[in-house]
Amino acid sequence: MYRLLLASFLLVVGCGPAGEAPVGLVQDLNPGTDAANPEDLISWDGYVYMQATDPDYGSEIWRYDGRALERVSDIEPSSGNSAPARFFEFDGKLYLTALLDAFGREVWMFDGTALEQIGDINPGPDSAMPTDFTEALGTIYFRANDGRRGFELWKLEDGAPQLAFDVEPGPGSSNPGYLTAFGDELCFAAQVAAVGTELHCATEDRVRTVADINPGPSGSRPSEMTVVGDRMYFAAYRVESGNELYMYDGESVELVRDIEPGEASSNPRGLYEWDGYLYFSAATAEAGTEVWRVDPDGNAAMMLDLNAGPASSSPHAFIEFEGALYFVAEDAANGMELRRTDGTDVFLVADVSPGPLGSDPTGFSVVGDRMFFSARDPQVGAELRMTDGVSVELMADLRPGPVGANPSKMTLAPGDQVCFSATADETGREFYCLPRTGIPQTEAGSN
Repeated sequence: MYRLLLASFLLVVGCGPAGEAPVGLVQDLNPGTDAANPEDLISWDGYVYMQATDPDYGSEIWRYDGRALERVSDIEPSSGNSAPARFFEFDGKLYLTALLDAFGREVWMFDGTALEQIGDINPGPDSAMPTDFTEALGTIYFRANDGRRGFELWKLEDGAPQLAFDVEPGPGSSNPGYLTAFGDELCFAAQVAAVGTELHCATEDRVRTVADINPGPSGSRPSEMTVVGDRMYFAAYRVESGNELYMYDGESVELVRDIEPGEASSNPRGLYEWDGYLYFSAATAEAGTEVWRVDPDGNAAMMLDLNAGPASSSPHAFIEFEGALYFVAEDAANGMELRRTDGTDVFLVADVSPGPLGSDPTGFSVVGDRMFFSARDPQVGAELRMTDGVSVELMADLRPGPVGANPSKMTLAPGDQVCFSATADETGREFYCLPRTGIPQTEAGSN
């Protein structure tokens, strides 16, 4: 199989002043206003790995050691684009997908020294398009197409791709999705002709349809599978009750509650486990879309009508940090801002953009004892913010003016740095790093 040795193509291209860690733009990798577009940032083995584009080698794998960027691959030689994506760590190795004209998009593995294509699932130049990589049952399962059986469930077996189950036998696709490890099973949504898209669960040697929630060929289209203790919750559709919250305990499936009674749907979204409870957003005609939760006994109830009456607070982006649950929601006075709950009360963390418009926080990433995110205000636009759980600070105004740098993919880097992708007028979208605890005042004053 296609294999490259690191020593033969690694190229150091930049470093901080006098060997120090950079503060701000690490390097204009694609010079001028053309963007390197760093994506899929992941911390692994003492580096930050990513996809990035330069004019000489196209879209390839790059890494950052805390001071310098270096190119790790030339999968598609010269200026061709292998467009590496979907980086994940498993069993001490870094896996990803990449595109090579001769093989299409397939699975690759990097052990820190050698980069290797580990299979040609769809032989020849056609792509297997592997996605949904999920660790379960001691290995990695994923969705891929071998060109003969459609999109089905695959796994890594002794480091090589192997078909796990042809859930919909023949050339038709079962399109497995929402792969979720639950106890000694892997559960997922899959489509078969007899029942449509329904909940399936598999062991190493058997796959089964768990329940035909919405009888007929369209199925219930289960989604948002989330494990809380010995139960798995998910959203699913049934004609009589709409799209509502269901529970699977390893034996049977049941409706948790018809939150919006009758054929109308409450559309549970953003399911998130915290402190033994399931939190999510759900909609009713009376209260709009608000925060709901299921207690350890399986009872579902609205936590708070944050935006009183039928107006919605539209809660989303649930994330645990420093012993509390954080999320973004809207109220009439403060707009869309960052909130937190201790399980009893809901608090406004900060009104970053004072007034009803809100700052629209997004891209949350917990890095040590800080949480980073992008939020906008009228003066600086969408820029990098930091919270310690008590207050919110602006990390840097990287793109002066009301638009902002729109930072994303915040990731821990060597040297206690937070690194991310951001946009500036002069350089396009490039790779940035800042000290995780904030820019020292002497440096901040010199920018």
